[in-house]
This record gives sequence, C-alpha cells and structure tokens, in this order.
Amino acid sequence: MDNLCTSLPYLVDIDLSWFHRCQQVPTFCHLRFLKRLQLKGFPEVEYMESGDPLREVCSLREEALFFPSLQELTLVDMNNLKGWWKVMGEVVSNGQKDELVQLPKLQHLSKLEIKYCPKMMSMPLCPNLEELTLVGVNETLSVLKMATRSTAGVVATTS
Repeated sequence: MDNLCTSLPYLVDIDLSWFHRCQQVPTFCHLRFLKRLQLKGFPEVEYMESGDPLREVCSLREEALFFPSLQELTLVDMNNLKGWWKVMGEVVSNGQKDELVQLPKLQHLSKLEIKYCPKMMSMPLCPNLEELTLVGVNETLSVLKMATRSTAGVVATTS
C-alpha cells in the first residue's frame, strides 16, 4: 500500500478499519485528490508518517502538495498514536515547540475528528478547521488544537 500515489492516484475517499497488527499506515499525504481519510482501530501505530517533516516539505517544494485536497480526517481507536511524525513528537516532548512553525499544514481540512487516541501529542496545523471533535484525547492535544484553530465558526466538542 505504500505506492498509493502511483497505483491509485485518483483516490478520493479512504476508510480503513481494524488493522490490529499494523504498525505503520501507508503514506497518504501525496494523494492529490484525497478528500476524506478515515482510520479506525490501528492500536499498534505510533506515527502517521515515518519521514522527517522538514525534509518532506523541502522535497515537496510547495506546502500545497501535503494533502492538497483533504477536507475530512477521522482518527479513532489508535491507542498508541503519538503524533503525525516521529521527529515532530520528539521535538514536542523536548519542549522545543518553536521549531514546529515551518511544518506542513492541512490547509483545506474543515472537519477533524479524533477519538480515543490518548497518547497523541501533536498534529499538523489546520488553519481552516470548521468542525472539531476530540474525545478521549491527551490534554496537550486539546490545548494545541484550541490554540491553532480559526476562531470563526468552529464547533469544538471535547470529552
């Protein structure tokens, strides 16, 4: 599944559920037409992407190529998920949050739902978020999301 960009470049909707032994999800960020990504029940996954986000941005040349069409993202029951990139997680845990400014953004994401991902500490910024649902997540993630969200018209639900 790692070569989704070449084998299935026109995917618009991905819904994957209950891969109990999967330790790494495929790289979805370069699927140009992907509008909806839903991942449920990946208890062994720690990071969404294995690469270095700073190198990734340099190789993309344009931030717009990082999930260029993604509008909806759902992450549910990913008990070991710590963040998007391993390098990013290490930066946050070391308290060096200033270095995160240049990371890619989920530019077109309008709906974000994260449920039962208690170890998740970091996410790419979502500047155009309209709907946010956080249930059973780490308090740090809740604070980060509230601090980075757009103030106009955002519905936030946390539990």
